[in-house]
Amino acid sequence: MRTTPISTSRTTILNIRSAAAKISKATQEVSSGLRVTKPSDDPSDAAGIVRTRAELAAIARFRENLESVGRVQWAVDHVSQSQSFYGATLRQAEVTIDNLIQLDTVNTTRLSLHQDADVLKSIGDLQSATAAEQFALQVAARQRPKLLDLLG
Repeated sequence: MRTTPISTSRTTILNIRSAAAKISKATQEVSSGLRVTKPSDDPSDAAGIVRTRAELAAIARFRENLESVGRVQWAVDHVSQSQSFYGATLRQAEVTIDNLIQLDTVNTTRLSLHQDADVLKSIGDLQSATAAEQFALQVAARQRPKLLDLLG
């Protein structure tokens, strides 16, 4: 085959373009820090990168779930502490109510005894008054004839 200056020029231009493409790719890899910048660069490595990204996404979701579980556990602990506090407060209120009921029973009994004593005293007073009135009526009945004579 005969080598002509045109064919040599074409081969040289193709070699220059190929070298320029390799330099451009190397520059892109260095500047981006990535060996594979598009799937067509290396399909098998691109598939590995996709799997790795999926695993990283799953790990990120797992971390978010753990944080959510931590927040839920904090809320459960907080509710549990609140229930303990309110349970103790409720028990104290129940004890206070029981004490008030007992005190009311004692006071009702004392009031009943006091009222019974007052009623007995009132009955005694009425009996005394009735006895005095009866005595006065008896005296008046005895003195009636004398009074009628005086008025008469």
